[in-house]
Amino acid sequence: MVGVGGSSPLGRTKYLVDIAIQIYVRP
Repeated sequence: MVGVGGSSPLGRTKYLVDIAIQIYVRP
């Protein structure tokens, strides 16, 4: 995933959002 581990706030937010989505839609 691009942006992970970097200083980019957008990349960090994307990472957190992806985790939240996985938790929300998990069976």
